[in-house]
Amino acid sequence: MALPIVRTALGIVAVAAPGFLTLWLAHAMLGKSMRAMSSQVLSAALGVTGYCFSVRRIEMRLVSELSLIAA
Repeated sequence: MALPIVRTALGIVAVAAPGFLTLWLAHAMLGKSMRAMSSQVLSAALGVTGYCFSVRRIEMRLVSELSLIAA
């Protein structure tokens, strides 16, 4: 993965795809009152998880942006 455009595209997919999938599944399965808050919280958690995954596996470095120690 030497090309920066490939790493960028994979990072965007790793962060955005879980969020879109969560919102789509919540819309299909949950009622309007249940998906008001739970789907956004789950989507945000999966987005952060996807970001951590892309930084650790694709960029091969530590996630220093979300660290409390290095902040």
